[in-house]
Amino acid sequence: QKVVEEAPSPFLDAATRKAMGEQAVALAQAVDYASAGTVEFIVDGNRNFYFLEMNTRL
Repeated sequence: QKVVEEAPSPFLDAATRKAMGEQAVALAQAVDYASAGTVEFIVDGNRNFYFLEMNTRL
């Protein structure tokens, strides 16, 4: 369970944040998704990010 959620994350630099956004858009396009939703990633200590889930709602 999340106790505190902060956005945008102070841990991420602009380049990582941009790459995550580009990957989220690519994912939505790959499945022809064209509506509101969220894409979640998990990030390790080296700022490598991994797809966690896509929620097709807000």
